[in-house]
Amino acid sequence: MPRSLNEDTGGRFRTFPIGAGCGGGRSDIKRQRLGRKLMEKIVRYCRSLGTRQIVGHFLCDNKRMFVLIRSLGFESKKVLDENIMEVVVDLQQPL
Repeated sequence: MPRSLNEDTGGRFRTFPIGAGCGGGRSDIKRQRLGRKLMEKIVRYCRSLGTRQIVGHFLCDNKRMFVLIRSLGFESKKVLDENIMEVVVDLQQPL
């Protein structure tokens, strides 16, 4: 894994920091499925570059994120500690 966001990994790993609360609480953009659209775009982009897999981390109590990533084909890999879930999707598998 890369040790920093700027480390060159030859395309093996890509890092996409995504802030919680997409939209910053703005009521005019809530419920527009921005999280889903963003994750779908990231998956397509990585697949087009030949990235092998995407690994993500999120808080275990974030039930909406868990439902979203499962619907996109991610699998729960392990709990890193009592509050952080790791998920992975293999981009080499056919859609």
